[in-house]
Amino acid sequence: MTFIYGDCEPKGGDEPSCVPPIEIEVFALCPHLEAVTAAPIWKTRTVRGAPVGTIDSAPVLFTGGAQVKVYRGEGTDLGLPMRVLKQLRSLNSMPPVIGATGSIPAPPSGVLTGIRACSPA
Repeated sequence: MTFIYGDCEPKGGDEPSCVPPIEIEVFALCPHLEAVTAAPIWKTRTVRGAPVGTIDSAPVLFTGGAQVKVYRGEGTDLGLPMRVLKQLRSLNSMPPVIGATGSIPAPPSGVLTGIRACSPA
């Protein structure tokens, strides 16, 4: 699922395009986990208790059941994606309900290191 926030001004000749200020991608935890955890930064970087990796120059938050990737767009500062991750909250009332503050459930121990198999929630 992808969420796009903000506006941008399309530029270019015949096929104008632009990159919005914020794009948030939310997808299941298990697919491509090995590639996303290849850079070890997630071992030392967390947001509200959940590890945060990096892929495609974008931070990826690992939760108990999902990966949340935040891209920054044209005219935004480098710190925007991490500020977005720090403010994450649930969009529905399905458990676990996450508020704008408090902890975010991390994946089960060993899943990110490959010691434990990742199983879909």
